[in-house]
Amino acid sequence: MPQLARTTRLLAVVLAASLVVAPKNLRSQAPISSAAINANLQRVAGPYPVLDIEWFGQDSARIVVEDSSRTAAAVMQHTWLFGPPVTAAEAAGCPPQKVLGRRIARALWRLQAKAVDVQQIIVRVHGRSGLDRLSFEDMYYGRSDLDDPWIGDRVSP
Repeated sequence: MPQLARTTRLLAVVLAASLVVAPKNLRSQAPISSAAINANLQRVAGPYPVLDIEWFGQDSARIVVEDSSRTAAAVMQHTWLFGPPVTAAEAAGCPPQKVLGRRIARALWRLQAKAVDVQQIIVRVHGRSGLDRLSFEDMYYGRSDLDDPWIGDRVSP
């Protein structure tokens, strides 16, 4: 019985410590309202619905986006591309399939993530229906993808 009591106390300490080391408190950074962030990200994402923004760990965020063209068949045939086709100049060194994701990540970076010292933003894209909703592509953008000037931020006319 004493072992159970010690284990319970240890679990309580670990749980309390995890609350202290929780993700950065965005309220202390005077965040922009989530409605404003969502509206801006949706403007950048265009026809692809932005479903969620998740802040996790000490320095990471994930933006979840839905793409009806992401189907098992398109992925298996290597024909799926997130976002519209881009020219080499628009991509500016970014793989074409990651350009729209990078634009979305950079929008979040400018709006909020830079202020709370986020080091990585992940854009997760999944399908819209059936099993395609369970299939996803994670695109990782580190600080150098987010902070540096990038010609791809310019939207084509």
